[in-house]
Amino acid sequence: MNKRDESIPSGQADTKARVVTVLIVEDHFWTRYTAAEYFRGAGYRVIEANDADEALSVLASGNQVHVVFSDIRMSGSMDGLALANWIAQRYPGLPVILTSGRRPDVLPANCPCFFIKPCSLGDVEREIRGLV
Repeated sequence: MNKRDESIPSGQADTKARVVTVLIVEDHFWTRYTAAEYFRGAGYRVIEANDADEALSVLASGNQVHVVFSDIRMSGSMDGLALANWIAQRYPGLPVILTSGRRPDVLPANCPCFFIKPCSLGDVEREIRGLV
């Protein structure tokens, strides 16, 4: 598995002292790494998953996740849309932000927004901040 779980260094937590965890699901290493480092720098706790199967393992492990940021097109047993639908059924209220090179015709109900790749991580971070 290729996921990392790191806590926020002291002094970088949000003003409410609540540690917000973002699960990033992306099969391209550099894309995932870049997003993970950006969100860590913004003060979030980040868990990385290479594909939907790893994301399901993270969620099943009991790790608290506040937002999922996932690519749609990726390797593994399901794509990002199927992952978002799975999450909607089993974890109602857990928002999923999706990204891809092309907008899907329909977004799952638990997906408050969609970003076309390449996307601004600053815009994604503002969306996450608004969700939590």
